[in-house]
Amino acid sequence: MSPSQRTYFFATLWPAACREMGWDPNHRPTRMTFFRVELGSDKSFNDLTQSEFDLLKARCLAIARPADLDAQMAQARQPRLRLETKIGEHLRCLARYLSNPDTYDATLRRHRFHGQKMADMPARDLYHYCLTLNSRLNGATGFRAAAGESVHTMRVAVGLRCPCKLCAARPSDPSAHPGQPASGD
Repeated sequence: MSPSQRTYFFATLWPAACREMGWDPNHRPTRMTFFRVELGSDKSFNDLTQSEFDLLKARCLAIARPADLDAQMAQARQPRLRLETKIGEHLRCLARYLSNPDTYDATLRRHRFHGQKMADMPARDLYHYCLTLNSRLNGATGFRAAAGESVHTMRVAVGLRCPCKLCAARPSDPSAHPGQPASGD
């Protein structure tokens, strides 16, 4: 889990759920029991997958704000939203290398996914669609590799935040790589 997810869980979600249940938020055995009941196994927070974190977050929201169905439903949609966001990023990057990315995308969906629109795809197909786009873009023989570009160069060129460790030092400007001045410097 990311540091921000850890902070959000331990500073906001877990204490709010504990207040509603009358639990001590600092009592580790209570938290571990909660994890075991919700996840079906003993797990440390550090070992959670993204879907397990989403489940715990949804459960904490349901306990802390039982009347706020919108918050609970938004959390239930989170895995799909992550996939759709990643697919959108892949499509943006593909547009860098293809003269007609919309036709490429439509052809791919027609041949691999029975022409389904992204909004109509079941979660499993959406996941495979994301993997297929990633492979076509970033695979050993993908468009980015064929162009001889790094992930950094590609993502910055299309206006996306670069996830490389070097760029993490300059989060305010995704186009500035360390050693290059950030805009406004």
